[in-house]
Amino acid sequence: FEKNRDVLFLSFDADVCALLKSIQDSFPVYLLNAAGRESLANPSDMRSRSAQHGTEFASRVGLAGMVFLVDIVLEQPQLLAECHQRGLSLFTYGTRNNETKVIDIQIELSIDGIITDSPIYIAAHVLSAASGQAHA
Repeated sequence: FEKNRDVLFLSFDADVCALLKSIQDSFPVYLLNAAGRESLANPSDMRSRSAQHGTEFASRVGLAGMVFLVDIVLEQPQLLAECHQRGLSLFTYGTRNNETKVIDIQIELSIDGIITDSPIYIAAHVLSAASGQAHA
């Protein structure tokens, strides 16, 4: 365990998130939402399948935020304001988070966090864009 490493707990299981939040307060807990990828969630648990139900639940139990499929956030950018109004951060995940154009859109929207399979490539793009250099 590295002392200077940030740790976040994320789960598609709302009950696991609530339990993690109730037994510790050292690390933030995020509910992964499967809207747009329903096969990842329990079909009977709307907290993990519906953006609205998930956000309401996360706020009620004091989670740090929500993690949505990037496609859902791009289709419904108001989700960011809805999360922030409830005191929640909003992160995104999905294969499109490996595309620099999609990252640029999220930066313009002020998304709180982006989960990518290509962190070095995306970080290089973000840093070069911030310094005014183009990066494909």
